[in-house]
Amino acid sequence: MLPLSDLPKRLTPVIESITSNREAQPGFDAVYILMPTSANIERIVRDFSGGRQHYAGAHLFFVDGAPPLVTRIYAPLILTPLQHSLGR
Repeated sequence: MLPLSDLPKRLTPVIESITSNREAQPGFDAVYILMPTSANIERIVRDFSGGRQHYAGAHLFFVDGAPPLVTRIYAPLILTPLQHSLGR
């Protein structure tokens, strides 16, 4: 059990806009909370493609449900580079 006073030392969340120039944090997982737009999805793909691994892992949450067409088109674009960069 971790004492509450040690929590800030262990968990230091960083909140950044996906549109900003973000520094890679390969030791941490990213939590993306986004609108399901093609621009946002392309930014996520860039974080994990081209031999780059911006983060150790990714947790993706859309604030509005992704329409089926968006899911069908973009899911492979997100999952394939992420799986390759994580060695899965």
